[in-house]
Amino acid sequence: MRNISRALLIASTLAILTVAGMLGMARSSAWSGTLPVNTSSASTIFPLSSSIDERQKVGTPVRLVIPTIRVDAAIEPIGLLPSGEMDVPKEWNDTGWYDLGPRPGDIGNAVIDGHFDSPTGKAVFYELKKLKPGDVLQVVDDANLVRTFVVRRTASYVSSNAPLQELFGHSDGTHLNLITCGGAWLKDQHRYEDRLAVYADLQTDN
Repeated sequence: MRNISRALLIASTLAILTVAGMLGMARSSAWSGTLPVNTSSASTIFPLSSSIDERQKVGTPVRLVIPTIRVDAAIEPIGLLPSGEMDVPKEWNDTGWYDLGPRPGDIGNAVIDGHFDSPTGKAVFYELKKLKPGDVLQVVDDANLVRTFVVRRTASYVSSNAPLQELFGHSDGTHLNLITCGGAWLKDQHRYEDRLAVYADLQTDN
């Protein structure tokens, strides 16, 4: 019943929510469109022996580690702003998990966003564009369990063409999608022109 209720809630929200923009120095929302309601440096990678079976209870994500681009960042739970836009992390070097969707490790599309830059320089996802297929992302939960995801692909979209259903919508797989902004800074609109997405899949022990 829980899965059925979640699916119905996502479907109904996709039908009625209209979200009005990505991350940028003005702390604007990460994404515009329709969002479902729900459902420092890293020098080393966590050993694979610390990963767990996806069937175990998935805890609240508290840390994101991306060794390739030396990200080791806290994860803040975020939801929707009163305007209907997706919220962003309060700290420039934290990341934000969309807590109205799946947790990383649950079935579906879990989403984590992060700022591209800040008023003083680079922010947590400044180097996200450097990720490529095969790179590893790791999420630590509140029970100190680690789930490993492998990048499948990356994509850049003009803001008006961002595929929200693909990023946030229903999926039978276990995915983690990272999002940030990119492209030219539109000064008059206080936002970046493009949206960058990194699509990753849960790595399971065979």
